[in-house]
Amino acid sequence: MPPPIAHLPVALSTAATLWYASAFAAVAPDSWRAGWEAYEAGEYAQAARSWLPLAEWCDAQAQHALAILLLYGRGLAADSAAAAVLLTPAAADGYTEAAYALGTLYQDGDGVERDLVEAARLYTIAAMAGHAPAMNNLGILLVLGLGSEPNAASAHTWFGTAARLGDVEARRNRDRTAAHITAAELAASERAIEAWRPTPRAAGALALNPADTYPGVLTLLGSLNRELGGAERPLAPPPVEVVDMMPPPPVAVPTLSPNIIVMQ
Repeated sequence: MPPPIAHLPVALSTAATLWYASAFAAVAPDSWRAGWEAYEAGEYAQAARSWLPLAEWCDAQAQHALAILLLYGRGLAADSAAAAVLLTPAAADGYTEAAYALGTLYQDGDGVERDLVEAARLYTIAAMAGHAPAMNNLGILLVLGLGSEPNAASAHTWFGTAARLGDVEARRNRDRTAAHITAAELAASERAIEAWRPTPRAAGALALNPADTYPGVLTLLGSLNRELGGAERPLAPPPVEVVDMMPPPPVAVPTLSPNIIVMQ
């Protein structure tokens, strides 16, 4: 299966649009697979070269993967600000890992101006889709009143849901938080935890404007291409149209920050 395709070029005839989609779908699986094999072999620069064309086509998975390389300085010079640029459209396309990763950057003020309200918003997007570390981090912000009014009961629900999904730190945080809410709040939270089901967001769910964000991404990808010694080439046109395709199984990439333990 090809990686998810986010957008197709603007102002094309139906035939041209179908041609672009077919051409990308034909090369995407091999490019992603080649990049992942290079990544697993520790050949990070080669992985970046394989993923760059996919990222130019607004493939959210490839944009997220390149952002991870930038955050860790693997195959590319470490650059948190550049990683944030790539994560923004990937998160806007509803890619859960990108929303979580971007949330950690806003939480820490790493590569972007610190914004706990934005961090909480991004964590909420990822948490709703079933991302346990995002649930834990969102719970921390809620219990401490960072980016929102303090709400220990809601924090307990997110901690408990993450714990139900196997997050060890969230289980500890759930138990600590339980001592700070009423019996009625605890009972309601436990019912909510039991009833919770993931609700993934649709593409464009973060209400970002691709026309504003994508040109900056193209400029950055052009710079990365030159850093990797690639030949100059025309970049993909700006995207406007969403095309739903079956995504591949999730791939493991390094997480961005450890969970935080609170109320010790």
